[in-house]
Amino acid sequence: MLSSGTIALIKEISLTEAKQNLDTTNWISAVGHEVTADVLTILLDHKVEFNRMNLSLSAGDNVICVIPSFRASEAREFTQDEIKTAEYRCFHITIRKD
Repeated sequence: MLSSGTIALIKEISLTEAKQNLDTTNWISAVGHEVTADVLTILLDHKVEFNRMNLSLSAGDNVICVIPSFRASEAREFTQDEIKTAEYRCFHITIRKD
């Protein structure tokens, strides 16, 4: 949820840029599924905690989104090789005053 009077600027970034953002900033995980947190930990080379929460974004906040370009036909855990070789889209979202 965006605070009143703010807008979201969305920029597609590479997976490398997403990792670099995590290297250079303090961040809080807002990942709502344990398996997803495990996948992101492998993919981003950073410990990503399972942390289901409601987000309220304000001016100055930044969000890194990682979206897989695949979906399993059945619920299952992916192998590390599947995770590392799959394609993903990453976005850097910046919240600023309108």
